[in-house]
Amino acid sequence: MHKKLFVLFLLLFSFVLPAQPPLTFNSVASRAPAGPASAFVPEPGAVLNHTQVMFEYPGVKNAADYRLVIEELVPVVKTGKPDTLKKIVIEQVDRTPATLVSGLEFGKSYSWYFIAFDPKGNPIAQSPAKRFSILPLPPADPAKNRVRVLKKSKDNTGLFTLDYMHAIIDRNGNPVWCLRPVPGKISESDLIRDIRVTPQGTITMLSTQHIYELNTAGKILWTGPDDGKVSGTNREYYHHDFKRLPNGNYMVLGNEIIIKKVPGGTDTVRVNFGTIIEYTFWGKPVWVWRSKDYFTNDSEIFNSRNEQGKTQASLHLNAFSVDEKGEYVYAGFRDLNRILKIEKATGQVAGDYGGKLFWHQHDANILPDGNIALFNNDSVADPKITSSAMIIAPPARPGEQPKVAWKFDCKMDEQNDGKSIKMGSMDLLPNGNYLINMGGVNRVVEVSKDKKIAWDILVEAWSEKEKKWIESKQYRAHYASSLYPCYFTAFATTETWSDETKMLQVTINNEGTEADQYKIMYRSKGDGSPPVQADFVFSLGAGKSGLANVNLLKLPPKGSALELKITSVTNPEFSRTIIVPYQK
Repeated sequence: MHKKLFVLFLLLFSFVLPAQPPLTFNSVASRAPAGPASAFVPEPGAVLNHTQVMFEYPGVKNAADYRLVIEELVPVVKTGKPDTLKKIVIEQVDRTPATLVSGLEFGKSYSWYFIAFDPKGNPIAQSPAKRFSILPLPPADPAKNRVRVLKKSKDNTGLFTLDYMHAIIDRNGNPVWCLRPVPGKISESDLIRDIRVTPQGTITMLSTQHIYELNTAGKILWTGPDDGKVSGTNREYYHHDFKRLPNGNYMVLGNEIIIKKVPGGTDTVRVNFGTIIEYTFWGKPVWVWRSKDYFTNDSEIFNSRNEQGKTQASLHLNAFSVDEKGEYVYAGFRDLNRILKIEKATGQVAGDYGGKLFWHQHDANILPDGNIALFNNDSVADPKITSSAMIIAPPARPGEQPKVAWKFDCKMDEQNDGKSIKMGSMDLLPNGNYLINMGGVNRVVEVSKDKKIAWDILVEAWSEKEKKWIESKQYRAHYASSLYPCYFTAFATTETWSDETKMLQVTINNEGTEADQYKIMYRSKGDGSPPVQADFVFSLGAGKSGLANVNLLKLPPKGSALELKITSVTNPEFSRTIIVPYQK
């Protein structure tokens, strides 16, 4: 870590919409990342809904280390009067003015401060104490929900979303984030599906009727328009799957309702033809695919009978994924037992996979090697059949059939029967293992490619009616490196600039848990001059720091302070602005 020579600087956020690739200083606020609105994070008096917290504080000149001290505030009664006892619960040392803390608790109040030390270990500054609290939210109530760890992981990193529980947990089964109600928008009773932590550090999900992107604190940053421009009614009927794409847009499943006549009769039925919609941040649909244009054969559409023996129509689109290049969308149709490969440029179906390989499947995740991961619920009414997680290898040449490349049976032991009638998901993890959520079976496991169990949990909820713990089934489960995959701090190691200055040095600290790149611009402060883009992009691994040399290709006017702007490539809406004074 480089010695910190801090100059006068401002820690500000600027926001640039993904639709505006050229970076600008005067940009519009939109999806605010989880970061500082003040010099201290969390803000004084903050009320949080998560126990993994990024702490940030103003840098101190010549500081080599910072010690963060967190005290729990315990209410007590002294001499007959209410009082507060301060108990140190965490002390953490970091070389940068931000540090990620885990292990706090829901329903508790805290006080925190930092002490800065010089290279010899002498304290040189101490901040005033700041207070915050963490809500006692229902998903974190151990009397209502619990996660039993059947097999502990050797790797203690990472978090996991449990959508029906409205929570994100760590590997010990402890909730670290809970969905907080938003009056008039999100309630405790809502059916929540597909909670994901994005690479930008936001959270996406579907509620009973809507799609949302939230910040860590639960503030709604974006919601789908749900205006019926695609369906032709007053709604889009969002369902099952929702993602923020790498280009900053959003993709979600919807429905187009068509009334069709039952073949061979006079009855009519309502058919939900699935749609796939890509929106910009502004809510404009920029790509739409309609299943009604592909499934035109009545024998495909009317494919089953109800309990009364009447013919019924059901396609049940329930999953999609997009390949790394953004060229193809893969869509899973549960009741057709098929997965389609759709070319985005044309909307044409380039592949149609199914046959008898899987039945009533969930998920359709395209993997980097071109294979497809899915959860095969299968014909579990048959006593001999159990559900499984699968990887399907698409045909290599025309005329060939897809094949099962990998399979993991959900009948692992006596904990369950391995039969999952509905729900389920399968993701590839960064370490090469697979995360399998068994859906109708309340079990989530991490499995290696050679089918060894690396981590195993059961999710349960307390039934007040039955007075016992019962299965708590999850629609999907996903991995996240942390609540803060994208977060950085920056400061100038060049204290001032003059007419002779040809280069400025900037230290960038990647405080997040995933690698990132950074773009740097500079301009004269306050005169409205156009910014100058540095001639490089600076790369840093997770938790790493680096010194960037910024060549001044164009000098600002004499006497003007220099304004530097550092922007995350992962999240172009996350920027830091630093002021370097002019010195003759």
